[in-house]
This record gives sequence, structure tokens and C-alpha cells, in this order.
Amino acid sequence: MPQDFRQGGGRLPEWFSNLLPEEGMRQRIADQHGFSARNEYRLLLALGGDLPGAVRVIPQVAKPLPQYPVDFGDGAESSPDGSPGSEPLIKFSIAGVQLKLSMVMSGGSLTLAGHGELGDRIVKLPRGPYAGVPENEFTMMRWAQATGITAPAAELCPAAQLGPLPAGFEPISDAPIYVVRRFDRQADGSVVHMEDMNQVVNHWPERKYEKISFEQVGLLIHKLCGPEDFEEYLRRLVFCIAIGNEDAHLKNWTLWYPDRINPRLSPAYDLVSTVQYEGLDRAMALKLGGSKDPRKVSRDTLEHMATRVGHSGERAGQIVEETLVRMRTSWAEIEGDSPVGPEFIKRLRDYQKAVPLLAPLVSGL
Repeated sequence: MPQDFRQGGGRLPEWFSNLLPEEGMRQRIADQHGFSARNEYRLLLALGGDLPGAVRVIPQVAKPLPQYPVDFGDGAESSPDGSPGSEPLIKFSIAGVQLKLSMVMSGGSLTLAGHGELGDRIVKLPRGPYAGVPENEFTMMRWAQATGITAPAAELCPAAQLGPLPAGFEPISDAPIYVVRRFDRQADGSVVHMEDMNQVVNHWPERKYEKISFEQVGLLIHKLCGPEDFEEYLRRLVFCIAIGNEDAHLKNWTLWYPDRINPRLSPAYDLVSTVQYEGLDRAMALKLGGSKDPRKVSRDTLEHMATRVGHSGERAGQIVEETLVRMRTSWAEIEGDSPVGPEFIKRLRDYQKAVPLLAPLVSGL
């Protein structure tokens, strides 16, 4: 948690700023509520009843929140009370850049949470310049689970299962939507606290690619969560390198508190093969062994990282080998009914063959 609560230019302290959506998602929410996207205090008040983890933000003085009618250009106003006939209002926050919704799955339908209700699924829609992201993420999550990595249940669903959506969030095609169960929401309605690594190191959201290395993330996990979670981190890091996930930044590694006291490494999420898409930075999100080039990462690099955090380097080497071999065998189990096509697989294989660390994976594929 932050040591001070300063105000300046509408910016929240770093820890709280990381609870809010970024860029396009933030702008859409601010436009819908009728205030500036730069005013993080107002954003937090509008979304504070349904934030990531177990955090809630409520006004210090018990009085109704100000209302911000929005003119959508057709002569009709939408108000934040969600009254009948008005556009569904976003009252939740999911950190990050991508357009995504927190929804409730009930009877095979996905709807926005009602008053006093929390979403139990995160829904990502097929849209934007990157084709096939739902199919991509679903396949990578299945592969992770088959490899032995802890990850929440995920599925591809037809867009027809979606209920009413806010303007601008409609799928741009009839392609499947990606739906993943939230691990900070429990079946009994309770919530689990969590904080991403950007919050842990007290960085602004836009600094999620800076200063902290994968070695330092590993050190924090080993110190705070213990050796078992460090081994899971190592397994997941190898997996991210192997699938060409170049976006495993600080906000994509999270601590959660399932017993409300002790931090643990959360289940995996946002596992996407970003090497599929042109125009992205062709480098890892954070440095490893002093470089962001995956071709320079070796088994020795990962063994050295383990030794530096106080873990067994020999055991780390075994985990690297075991993970890559399990990836090879588990791919054979899921490839047959995978929704990604041959072009996707070829691009992934070309990338993997160029990374020496991945030799145990590509030999035999």
C-alpha cells in the first residue's frame, strides 16, 4: 500500500493508479461517465465498488456520488444509475490496456454485473488490428494447463451469448469471444485480494516495462511466496519465452492472498503468443540475463537466476528441461482441436527454432 496519499493533476498514488484501466479502455469509460480520463480520482470513485482483488473505494462522507449525464449524440442522455432504457454503464475496473469486460455467466448467458453484484468472468472481444487474439489466448492457456502450469478455466464462446453491451464494446465480427474465470472472485461471492508486481514495486502503470528485471521479479516471488512458487514462476517464465509472449510485463505477474494473509503467485493469465503480430517490439518485456533478446537466454541464465535468489541452480535446470519436454508432449494432446491455423503454428515454430533455449521443445515437433 502507498505510504502517502498525495494529489496532483488528478493523478492517484502509484498503487491505486494501477487498479485502473489504461489508454483506450480508460478513455471509453471516462467518456461514458462524462469526465476527463486524466482525472483518476473521479475514475476511482466511479469504479471503486468493483476493483481488482478485494479492494473497495467508497467516499469518506456518506453522500450520493455526483451524477454525470452523457450526451451520446442522438439527443438522449445516459445516466450512471443504469435506469431502464439507458446504455449499460461500466462500473467495474480491470487493469490494463486491452478492451475487456467483467461479466456474470448465468444460464449460458454473459451479462454485465448488476447493482451490488461482482463479475465472475473476464470477457475479451475479437476486435482491433490483431486478428484471432481470443483463439490465440485460449490455445496458449490450454497449452499452459496441459504443461502443468496453474491457470484458471477458460473457454471460447459465441458472441451470441453476450447480453447488452456499452457502446463501443460490441464485437466487430462474429468470431468467438474469450472468456476466463476470475481468480479474485470465489463461487460463494467472496473476493480474494491481489496486487500485481507493478503495485508491489510502486511503479506507475506506464512503467511496467522498466527498471525491474525478470531476476528481480523472481527474487520477490522467492522471498514473499517461497520456493514452491518460485519454481512455478520459473516454469511459467520458460513457457512465456517458448510461446513468444513478449508482453509478460510487471502487471502480468500478480501476488494473491487466498488465505487473506500469505502472498502466493497467482494463477497464470494473459498468455498470448505476441510473435504472431507484426508491428510489435520484438523483445521480451523485461530483461533477463541483462538482455531482452530471448535468443540470448540459456539454461545457464536461468540456473544463475535461481542461485542468486537462494534456490538450487541444479533444480532450476531440471525445471527448464522438464517444462520444455512437457510442452512438446502436451502440444500433441491439444493440437488436433486447437482453433489456431497452420499459419499461426508455422510462425510459432519459426520463432522457436531461432531460440537455442527451446531445443528440447522443437526437437521432435
